[in-house]
Formats: sequence, C-alpha cells, structure tokens
Amino acid sequence: MRMVCGNYGGIRGIYKKTGYESIPMLNDMIKRIKNQYENNGEWITTQRIVNRYYDNDGSVISLFDAICIHTIIQEKETTEEIYEGANSDYWKPTAGNAIKPLYQLLAFANSVTYMM
Repeated sequence: MRMVCGNYGGIRGIYKKTGYESIPMLNDMIKRIKNQYENNGEWITTQRIVNRYYDNDGSVISLFDAICIHTIIQEKETTEEIYEGANSDYWKPTAGNAIKPLYQLLAFANSVTYMM
C-alpha cells in the first residue's frame, strides 16, 4: 500500500508526530487507498500473482509448512482475483485490511487530541 500513501513515506510518516499532527496524514492515506481500490463506494477486485506450494499428494500447503517442514514438491505461480475489501484473514494484503488499522490510529489520534 506504500505506493498510494503520498509523500509521507507510508505509515512511517507519522513517526515522531503528535496525534494532532498525524490526523491529516492518516486521512490522506485513507483517501488515497479508497480512491485507488473503491468504485462508487464498493471495493474492487484486482488480479495478483500468487505462489502456491504443493506436497507429495498434490495438496496445497502453506509457505510456513513449505519452509519449516521442507515438504515442497512443487511451486506454482498463479493469477488470482483478490477482493480488496476487509476479510477475515487479517494478514491478507488487501486495501480493506490496510485501512482498518489506519482508522484505528485515526480514532486514537482524535481521542488523544480531544483529551488535551
């Protein structure tokens, strides 16, 4: 998501900033992500290249298993359609999952600012 976060250098742009100073930066990051990955208020679907790992039986295994258990028999690069909205897999790199913590930081920055 760094590519859509403007001149701030991604989330690291808020380092050493007060909550008040980070508010416009966070709003801008959220706006840029939404502009790129939403269409009329709905998250879009994009295509990504994904690596899949397979064991002896041809079953898909996780990268963790492939590395730690050394069970890779085959690795295939496939193209998948990815829904950019938030989903149950927090670690899946989607725009919706990237925006969730930005909103949390924004809420925290606003609450700290109003407490002062």
